[in-house]
Amino acid sequence: MKDNRGQVWNRGASIYYETVGDGAPLVMLHGNGGDKEDFSGLIDYFLPRYQIVLVDSRGHGRSDTGFLKLTTGLMAEDVLAVMDHLGVAEAIILGFSDGANIALELAVQAPERVQAVIAVSGNTDPKGMRALPYLFIKLQYRFWNFLEKLGLPVGNRPQRYGLMCWSPRLSGEELSRIDSPVLLLAGTRDLIRTGHTRQMAEWIPGASLVLFKGAHHRSLFKETDSYIRQIRGFLKEYDL
Repeated sequence: MKDNRGQVWNRGASIYYETVGDGAPLVMLHGNGGDKEDFSGLIDYFLPRYQIVLVDSRGHGRSDTGFLKLTTGLMAEDVLAVMDHLGVAEAIILGFSDGANIALELAVQAPERVQAVIAVSGNTDPKGMRALPYLFIKLQYRFWNFLEKLGLPVGNRPQRYGLMCWSPRLSGEELSRIDSPVLLLAGTRDLIRTGHTRQMAEWIPGASLVLFKGAHHRSLFKETDSYIRQIRGFLKEYDL
């Protein structure tokens, strides 16, 4: 991978990426409303062993939204396009929130491209979220969608809130076909229901699950050392 930054065209949108360091490819995928900068405080933990591939998801950061309906499946295709462009045959995928959902989509869509998945605070169905946050997101989607229909400037908020309302939709049967190592990390006070996270671990063969007591949705970025210890232990276990 000689590039350190660039853009890849895929299905009607320009997708922005950056690479840092040398070594085994490790793709980092941010959450809804974020961008690659969310991982700025994590990169050094993985250097110099890994080469970090940072991707701005479709509709986020420097990447276009395009005109297709936003889904985690489409965003997974964007990641594959970046990997193809960089000549990355396979990679470890680390995702947070919607990025975790995209990582799991990749493991289902293209298992031959995924060495391992580290999914932090992800879900496999919108109803995996706790009731009140899910209600808030649905109301936000309706609000911004209404303003858009009135012709008011709303950016891509309807698409981004809509993404969380209708995606992902990964079934237990699909998850049961994942054959790469998977580490699921979440907090007991996460946006995602603990029961849903446990169900994900049951569906995915051999998945490792760590629940951080009292941790919230974004605790990865506030209690980073605790999360990194688990991630490093997982990667060491599988000699990655």
